[in-house]
Amino acid sequence: MNGDETARLSVSGEWIVRDEKLPRRKTTFKERTTPCKCCGFPLSQRHHLWEVEYFGENNGFVALCGSCHDLYHVLFKAIVKDNRYKQRLLRVVEGRSGSNDKRLLFLKKMLEKNEREKAAVKQASDLLVRNIEKSVKDRFGEDARHDLLDYNAPKYEPVNSDVAITISVDLKRADGTRAVEEWRLFCHNASVERWELRLE
Repeated sequence: MNGDETARLSVSGEWIVRDEKLPRRKTTFKERTTPCKCCGFPLSQRHHLWEVEYFGENNGFVALCGSCHDLYHVLFKAIVKDNRYKQRLLRVVEGRSGSNDKRLLFLKKMLEKNEREKAAVKQASDLLVRNIEKSVKDRFGEDARHDLLDYNAPKYEPVNSDVAITISVDLKRADGTRAVEEWRLFCHNASVERWELRLE
């Protein structure tokens, strides 16, 4: 687990942006020549459904041409971020192409689905932190100290709609011994599917 490539998650479930810019990998030729998922244009860009600034480089992306990619970001900032300038731009786009424009409808639906999934992951992450704390107290008593080392960025797998959240816990027991636990939470279709615990 590399902390430099992940965003931290507070116990309240809010993602915290790191100060440093997270690395992005170069787009492959195959990715560039994948048709736009929205309009079918033969050249596309990788649009990260899980923002790189929060989650680091991840597999949660969709192929969008430059125009649709720009339009998605206008929608995201107008609707999710409540940006007034982007809301003005969106009104111009809707005025010229109509609110029933196929691209607008497709991108709005994609945005709504993605925001629901991210909200579910944040809620599940908070649940995971509370579950870890309860488990440590149940197994080792109130005296056990533990430090949450890292909250790995959720890994989104478009093939099966799974999201995995990994948290490492550096456990300092009352007797002075240490252990590292790795907890993973798997979400499927925005609901908690299973927990795993690995001990080192």
